[in-house]
Amino acid sequence: GNGSDPPTSLDVSGLTQQENAVAVYWYLDHNITLDSVRYMATADGSATLNFHLFAYTLDVSSSHGDLSSGVVHANASVSATASTIKTGTFTLDTADIDASKVVVGFVENVTDTSDVTVGFNIKYHIR
Repeated sequence: GNGSDPPTSLDVSGLTQQENAVAVYWYLDHNITLDSVRYMATADGSATLNFHLFAYTLDVSSSHGDLSSGVVHANASVSATASTIKTGTFTLDTADIDASKVVVGFVENVTDTSDVTVGFNIKYHIR
């Protein structure tokens, strides 16, 4: 998306490498409550990184795996550099995520096209 948050839907049939979608989908079998979300990040240059954790409805009827009704559950921002590894916690917007949702984490390099490396650690409990 071109706004402050990632898009609220994804048409998988419009992707050029659909196999990459499966690698980032986390399908929930249970209702969960987020306790915390932590990031670790670095960049080849100096870059401002925005992070979002979204949950989507998975369209199983079309057999495409499209996502819709996206909701941001957590977000964060950090200034990353090549000489540091930054870590911090996300702000939780909505802690509860229902079963059968697909969770996807996003990183946006706001500054430039520097390569970034990011890891998310999601702590949750089943409710």
